[in-house]
Amino acid sequence: MMSQSIRQLPLFLLNTVLFPGMPLNLYIFEERYKQMVHDCQEGDLPFGVVLIQQGREAGGPLAIPYEVGCLARINKLESLSENRYNLLAVGGERFRVQSFQHDRPYLVGDVELIPLQPGKPEDVARLESQLRPRIDRYMRILVQEGVDDLLKALPEDPLSFAYVASIILQISPREKQEFLEIPDATSLLERLVEVYRKELALVEKIIQTSPGKDDKLFSNN
Repeated sequence: MMSQSIRQLPLFLLNTVLFPGMPLNLYIFEERYKQMVHDCQEGDLPFGVVLIQQGREAGGPLAIPYEVGCLARINKLESLSENRYNLLAVGGERFRVQSFQHDRPYLVGDVELIPLQPGKPEDVARLESQLRPRIDRYMRILVQEGVDDLLKALPEDPLSFAYVASIILQISPREKQEFLEIPDATSLLERLVEVYRKELALVEKIIQTSPGKDDKLFSNN
C-alpha cells in the first residue's frame, strides 16, 4: 500500500484525462517516455498521467499540465521495433502535484494521493439512483449493439460507478478534468446528474430534429 506522499513520480503528459479504473493504451515512441517506461519497469513503479493545460502532447518542449492527475499502473508492455512500445495501463489513485522536478528527460512530480471521499451513504445512494437511468438512456443513444451487456457491466460500487459515468460522457478533456478534481462522491454524483441531464436534452433534441430521427448517434466502431 502506498503512503499518502510519493516522491519523484514520473509524469506522462496527455490530452486525455485518466480516471481510477480506466484502461489506457499508449504508443511509446519519444525518447523521454521510453526512458520513463524503463525507469518504471526497473523500479516496479507506477507513473502519473496529467492532462495538458498548455502545449503539445508530442514533440517539442514539455507541456504545462494540470496539478491533479491519476496514477497509471502498467499491466502489459509490448516491445516493438526501434525500441518502441505498446503499453497498457490502468488508472489507480488520484493525486495532486505539490511541485515539479525538471532534472530528468521527462517531467517528475512530488505528489500527494487524494482519495475520493465517500460522502454520506444516503446522499450517495439517492444520487446514484438518479444517475443510473440517465446513463441507461445515454448509452442506448450512443451505442448500436451490445448495450444491455455494457449496462450490466456497470459497477455496483458507487465510487467506481461515478468514475465510469465520467469516462462514458462525450465531453471535452477540460470538462472531464473538472470531474477528476471533485473531492467527494456526493459532489461528483451531483455534478454528473446535472451534466447527464443537459447532455441528454441536447442529444434528444438532435434526434428529434434530424431527418431520419435515428435513435443512435454513434456506432461502436
